[in-house]
Amino acid sequence: MGLEILIQSLVQSFLNGVQLLFSYNSGLVYNFRCA
Repeated sequence: MGLEILIQSLVQSFLNGVQLLFSYNSGLVYNFRCA
């Protein structure tokens, strides 16, 4: 019954994790280039 909501929240948390990882990696690259 609540499977759709569960999948939606899993996808949302996955996208948040990917976005966080991407911003962290780009921050590392930015710091590495500036150093």
